[in-house]
Amino acid sequence: MAEKVQYYMEQSVPELEDLLEKNIFNRDEINNIIKTRRVFEEKLARRQVKLNDFLSYIQYEINLETLRAKRHKRLNITGKITISDYAGPRKVLFLFLRATNKFFGDVTLWLDYIHYAQKIKAVNIVGKICVAALQKHPNNAELWVVACDHEFSINANVSAARALMNRALRLNQENPVIWAAYFRLELSYMTKLFARSQILTGNISSKTENITNGVSEDTIGSLSSDTIQLPMVSMEEFLGSSSSEVRKNDSDLNISDDIGNISSKEQQTQKFANVLLQIILNSRKNLSLQNYVGFFVSVLDALFECFDVPVVQYMYQENIIGICNEHFEHFKNESGEIYGVLLHRWCFLEIFIKLRGAYPSNDSGISGKGIFGLKKNDPRITSMVLTDPGFVDDLQAIVEKYQSISSDFQIPFKTKKIFYSFFVKTLHAISSSSAAESSIALALHMLVINAFQSMEKLKILTFDDSLQEIYKEAQIQSGTFMSNATLS
Repeated sequence: MAEKVQYYMEQSVPELEDLLEKNIFNRDEINNIIKTRRVFEEKLARRQVKLNDFLSYIQYEINLETLRAKRHKRLNITGKITISDYAGPRKVLFLFLRATNKFFGDVTLWLDYIHYAQKIKAVNIVGKICVAALQKHPNNAELWVVACDHEFSINANVSAARALMNRALRLNQENPVIWAAYFRLELSYMTKLFARSQILTGNISSKTENITNGVSEDTIGSLSSDTIQLPMVSMEEFLGSSSSEVRKNDSDLNISDDIGNISSKEQQTQKFANVLLQIILNSRKNLSLQNYVGFFVSVLDALFECFDVPVVQYMYQENIIGICNEHFEHFKNESGEIYGVLLHRWCFLEIFIKLRGAYPSNDSGISGKGIFGLKKNDPRITSMVLTDPGFVDDLQAIVEKYQSISSDFQIPFKTKKIFYSFFVKTLHAISSSSAAESSIALALHMLVINAFQSMEKLKILTFDDSLQEIYKEAQIQSGTFMSNATLS
């Protein structure tokens, strides 16, 4: 044990000498670092080592490196890079390696290892860590999603990202998180292609700039023979024209050319929609009913965010409305929280499309990382939607759907309970916007009161403090508040 401790202590001698030479730490501080490291190394050398010993050691080294970096900047040290400049992160990575070798069954430890490597931009190491982690945990969805996100967003390699997702699905066909991540991967890739086409054709807008945020460059790849087969999409197919046509000015194009291009673009949009639709159909074959509904809710949230993309608009008109109506009739008899969330999405479908997101943001039970994570609602878009004259018609559609759900006795209480809860929270969030006109806000508050009264009458919900506050505020805004009015 003593030999191992001494070996690791001697490894840090050049680094400490460099720190002393640069006057980043004085002699007493160096001695204190040596003593602290020796204590940690002795703990790690014991026969019964604990994970907390590794974590404490790692946190100490991270804090030490943070202090070193601050002093290095304050002292304005210049010159070539020396060993002390990179020894800190290298030591932390080595400690993570030792920890994962000892406690390879801890998924959180692997994720911390990956996130630290990403934080210090050790791109090459991240891929190796992901491979090692997936070898130990091939059935962990979060590790697959993180690895795919790294390939797509950082390495700009859509082929590798697709390969990872297909491999994940072969091993975890019944996991809705991986299916949702696969759908978002293809949607993100198509969104990127759309943004590129806008740039190449000179049709750039602020919407396009927003779409490109957070999505890296990528390359075209193909699926292997043993993966889920989807129609392949290339940049040339997306543009629907040759490079010479792209370079033409608008004045050079005649009417017949325009018609041909429109027809071609429609065919390509349909092809892209088939890719996404195929994922939905395949997921329904492999997932249990409850898991599929959770996946489909996540799909809707993804489509809400990317409605500026033509393929999403096409898919919404041709597929999603019909699928949602079918699911409403087919799943309304099922009891469970996720079915209530699906009713919530179905009820607010037209509004969420315009708001580019759902309120509340992520209640599908399927979370993600990076490109797969849901975006926060944009208050600017909310303001535009609420001031649009067409919002009244959308509100009428919501009322009609709400009434159909309220009057349908086939829907179980548990499902209605979740729907009502999200319904009032959504209306409250929208009506609280400063852009909501007084008449619109009043109508929303009256809807909230109606929903609360329905819940109270059916005795299907125990109201927490947040719902009590929403009910009170709605009564005040509508002029029906009574000081002794509370909900049980």
